[in-house]
Amino acid sequence: MKGSAADFQRGTVAGTRNVIDACLKYGVERMVFVSSLSVLDHAIGRAGKVTEAWPLEPHADRRGAYTQTKLDAERMVMAAAKDHGLPAFVVRPGAIFGPGIEPSSPAGSFGMFGRWIVVGSGSLPLPLVYVDDVVDALLLGSTRPGLEGKLVNLVDPALITQREFIRTARAAKPNIKALYVPKPVLMAAAVGIELLTRFLKRSAPLSRYRIRSIRPLRNFDQTAAQELLEWTPRVGTAEGLRRTFATAEQPQAAPLPQ
Repeated sequence: MKGSAADFQRGTVAGTRNVIDACLKYGVERMVFVSSLSVLDHAIGRAGKVTEAWPLEPHADRRGAYTQTKLDAERMVMAAAKDHGLPAFVVRPGAIFGPGIEPSSPAGSFGMFGRWIVVGSGSLPLPLVYVDDVVDALLLGSTRPGLEGKLVNLVDPALITQREFIRTARAAKPNIKALYVPKPVLMAAAVGIELLTRFLKRSAPLSRYRIRSIRPLRNFDQTAAQELLEWTPRVGTAEGLRRTFATAEQPQAAPLPQ
């Protein structure tokens, strides 16, 4: 989740290539690859349900090293399944949360100056999935027949908005500060940051494309998860949030990827 561009290349791209090669060499029965919803195009102005056929991110380099390397790795896995018969199954979880995971800024927001900066009013639903429910899906993906070369988006169908998530998180961790900023204001700020970093010959921490892409996808189609995996959340978002923030004062681990 953090590091230089070279770190992401080593850990995500080279690491995945090594796993693919080893699985092919030793004839594993199933490889389950954990991808990310970040590989999907978030800036596209497209209505309808988000299915597994949703367009992939066309400008991953503008979204950052995490998105770019996750997309490269997923494409490698799918190509190996198609061209070399790799028995791979791909899961794209939403924002994973659970006890021991430090609450991080929800989709549609970003951390800056010690605050969660939310683009807009915080009314958008979040693509969440509780960690135990992800584990259930991975176990199903490793054993159910006929999943080779297929992929599934994994999002809890229960809807929690950004503001509701932040309210729940702040009840357990009052030090969390959130600021709701209209999108046009952030777009104007991004223009100034882009001009300054271009002058300084540095990469921009905030850009207009990132603001356009930060909007969380919603209205996920559950068909593939239900039919291919026979998966439904065993814990679910509401109970998951209760478990997560009931233990929020305990020592925290690093955040899981979104």
